[in-house]
Parts: sequence; structure tokens; C-alpha cells
Amino acid sequence: MGEFLQAQIARHQSDDISAGRLEQLTAALDHRGWHEFGIERQQHGQWVPATGPASGGERVLAVSVPLFAAASSHYATATNPHAPRLVTLDEAFAGVDDDSRAKCLGLLHAFDLDVVMTSEREWACYPQVPGIAIAQLSRIDEVAAVLVTRWEWDGTTRGRGEEPDRTGGGAPESDRGYSVSQEPPQDMARAGGPEAGGEPGREPGGESGRESGGDFGQESLWT
Repeated sequence: MGEFLQAQIARHQSDDISAGRLEQLTAALDHRGWHEFGIERQQHGQWVPATGPASGGERVLAVSVPLFAAASSHYATATNPHAPRLVTLDEAFAGVDDDSRAKCLGLLHAFDLDVVMTSEREWACYPQVPGIAIAQLSRIDEVAAVLVTRWEWDGTTRGRGEEPDRTGGGAPESDRGYSVSQEPPQDMARAGGPEAGGEPGREPGGESGRESGGDFGQESLWT
């Protein structure tokens, strides 16, 4: 490390002899200029810059996948094997097609990352995802309340989650951190939600992993 810093200082001294000692040291020790990273994607058999012409979904994936890999690499340095490997995402895959969404979410599992994700429509019920807990938030205009409905996905089937213990004895470990509602109102069924009788994990139109919206706000939180 010492040799590297000495080389940086010597290079800046020779490149800008008119600068003062402070300016030279400031420039030499600015770590942001030590390395340059470029992200490329393969297109038509060749590697091209990820910043080039691409769809919105391709650009999202080109940036997200390296970040997931970097997070996994960073967490691998933890000395405690039980340390959390938390990643939080907010509408991370907007504009990405279902197949790419499924592969990207499966990649998060391959990286062994603990994910908390918010989305207006994404339920993440794909075969590539072995298990998630979902908190569906529903609201109706002019009603000062939010309905929280819990769902669970086990890699093949999505079903209603267990109700938390409301007797004061404490919720089971799997229920902590979630507020679960009673049966959803008729508005949810009318809007095509999971209670509408459709196949779990699929939108009535056949699109996997996501649900159709209705006349109420809807958001999913999954881990």
C-alpha cells in the first residue's frame, strides 16, 4: 500500500509541476481516481458498454446485477457467519420483463442475500424464488386505514400466512415484524386480488409473479 501511494504522489508531481504540494497530495490521495470500473453487456455476440442504446429494463439489470454481486462480496468479509446480508429495494425492476425479473430474483437467492423489497405490483412468486413472506398493503380512498394481509410463497404455491398471536403472549418467530389483517374486504376480490379465485401467483391475465391492481392502492413487501 505504501508503494502504491508513493507512486500516486510521484505521478501527480510529474504531471502537474506547477501545483503546490497540498494540491498534489490532495489529488494523489483522492481514492475516487485510483480505479475506474466499467459495466458492459453482451449484445449480438460482442461486449458493448451498458450505458449504450438499450431498453429501460436492460439498463436496470446492467446496473442491478453488479450491485448485487458487490453486496454479496462485501458481506462475505463478515467474521460472524450469522450476520445479516440485508439488501433493500424499492421498485427495483420497473420496466423489466417477467423472465428477467424471475432470473434476477433467483440471482439474489444465489447470492444468499436477505432482501426486503417494496413494489406496487410485484409479488415475486417465481419458481426461482424458494420462499418469501409478503405483506400486502391495501387502501381505499377516503378511508383512514391500511389493510395488511399476509401471504407466503414456498417456491411453488402462495397461500395465506398465519395470523399473529394477539393474546399478548408474543408472536411466533416467523410472525414478528408483520401486521396481519383479517379477511380482506370485497373490494380486494372485485379488483382481481388473490382472493378472487385465480391461480396463486398469477395475474388474471396470465402474467406470472405479479397481480393486477384495482381501485385501491396496493403494495407488496417481501423478504
